[in-house]
Formats: sequence, C-alpha cells, structure tokens
Amino acid sequence: MPRQNRNLRFPRAHGFTLLEVILATVVTAVISAALFASLSVAFGTKRTAEDQVAGRAQLRSAIETIRQDLISVPRPTGLLAGPMIGVDSLIGAGADGDYLAYSTPAVVAVAEPEADSIDSDYEQVVLFLAEDPDDPGYHLLVRSATRNPLTTFEQPGEQRILARRVVSMSLRYYDGTGWTDQWDSTQLEDDLPLAVEVVLVVQPPRRDTGREPSRGELEQDRQAVAVLIPMPASQLESTGTGGTFNLF
Repeated sequence: MPRQNRNLRFPRAHGFTLLEVILATVVTAVISAALFASLSVAFGTKRTAEDQVAGRAQLRSAIETIRQDLISVPRPTGLLAGPMIGVDSLIGAGADGDYLAYSTPAVVAVAEPEADSIDSDYEQVVLFLAEDPDDPGYHLLVRSATRNPLTTFEQPGEQRILARRVVSMSLRYYDGTGWTDQWDSTQLEDDLPLAVEVVLVVQPPRRDTGREPSRGELEQDRQAVAVLIPMPASQLESTGTGGTFNLF
C-alpha cells in the first residue's frame, strides 16, 4: 500500500477578503445614494411641473369664463340689463381684491320656474374674492349670478368657484383715453368701458416636503395671468393708447 505524501498541497479555494467585501458595500451604498438623489430631484421636478400645469389650467378656465361674460355684456340702458359697477378694493395684507358687477345674457334657461319667480334673459353677475375657510390666507374667486332682474348686487345668487388659492385680482377699465381703477355706468351715461384688463395671481399648492416653505419660495411659485377683454357694446371711442399693457 503506497504511503500518502504528507507534503501534498491542495489548491486553496479563492474568495473575497473582508476588506474587499467592505469596499464593495461602500461603493454600492454611494452609487445607490446618488441614484436616489437623482430620482428624488426628477420626481420633484415632475410634481412641480404638474402643479404648474394644473394652476395654469385653472387660471385659463377662470379667465375664459370672465371673457365670455364681458364680451356679451349689453349696454346697461334697459330694464333687464343692470349697471356695470367696478370697485377698486384691497384684501388681506394690502393685495388687490377688486369687485365687479354686471349683466350678461343667461346661458341656461329655467325649465320649470316657480310661480312667484321673476326671471329674465339676463344674469346679474358679481365677481369677487372671498376668504377660503378651508385654506387660511388664500381666497376663492367667486362668480355669483341671479336671473331675477329685481335683485340687487348685494343679494347672494347662485355661486360658482372659478379659482382657488387666489392671491389677488386686479381690474382696470379703458375709457378711450386712459385706464381707470373703477367704473360706474350709472355715473357715465350708462356706458361701458372699451376694454377691461384682468390680472389674476394664484398660489399653487406645494407638495408635502416635511418643512414649511419660506416666503421667497412661495412667491417664486406664484402664477399670474393677465388678459385684455374688449367690450363690443361700448359706445366710447378711443382717442389714445391709454398706456401700456403687460401680459404675464
């Protein structure tokens, strides 16, 4: 029986040392952290873009509703077409919160009016900002309308929220020679302005980031839209440019 060679060496299995495992773990962690940071930035940018698009869509819808109203406003000379009253006012910490009342043709007819109701083909409309009870510090843009020609503009009508988180609403009126901050057709021979400038500023909602945004960040997020709306029923004639108009 042959003798075993005690000096015979078997090849040692190859593997990773503890140092190699630690280095690999550290490198993997660094790469994972970098990828997570990149994905976080990408998702944050996506959410911000979505918020901005949603805010812009809300503003466009509100402005389009106001535009459709104003281009149809008749000259307030009849019984059913009430006066156009624009009031320059402030809200909150000195922000513009203008108020506008006017008559415009009613779009939806009443199918079965009550016996004692009085309805006309015109709506008496009021545009105004109201504090939002569910979102302190911001306002709702409200369109209040009634089809009763005997109502006053101070009486509530059917209210529709056109926009939320409104910071300010500024209105100006072009009288043919320049811009004014107020309008009262009862004092202006029952006439309308040639055009109305509407400027809305809203604050889009911020996603929960675990911290309170600074005032500078909030102001940077604000969205503003401005539009110049002609008033076809006006009998005024333009004699000048009336200044400049800035479109956001």
